Amino acid sequence: MESNLKTKTLFLESHLTLSNRTIILNKVELLKRIQDIAKEKSIAKVRESVFDLENQLKDFERDGKTLLNITTNGDTITLSQRYLFNELNQIIEAQTLERCRYYLSRLTKAINQTKTNKINDININRWKEYPKIIAESLSVLLHTDDSGG
Repeated sequence: MESNLKTKTLFLESHLTLSNRTIILNKVELLKRIQDIAKEKSIAKVRESVFDLENQLKDFERDGKTLLNITTNGDTITLSQRYLFNELNQIIEAQTLERCRYYLSRLTKAINQTKTNKINDININRWKEYPKIIAESLSVLLHTDDSGG
């Protein structure tokens, strides 16, 4: 079953061209779905649930106006399509249930919290959305000397 899901993931990825276009999502519903996925008891169920979420996000009609929004009204969040699908694919490709849950937790944090610093306004919880950031430079940002001297 898991190898079938892996094949299915690779097949669907080839048919979706990810862009940096912004998608507007119902924040409450998205977080509820992520929380439900994190409660799954097996890695196969996690993968299947994330797969269903991806498919729902790919098809506006299938969504039924629960996750995808047209405007930023109410409790919504805007995310880069590429960022969100890459995060979901990372969850699907995780090798252990614990790692899946870690990635789900990290995605929840990225949706719920904005973390910036004194130097710039980059949301460190969603640094992958910024295409020009070099990962090694983040450690410099996170460990800068704030002693003032």
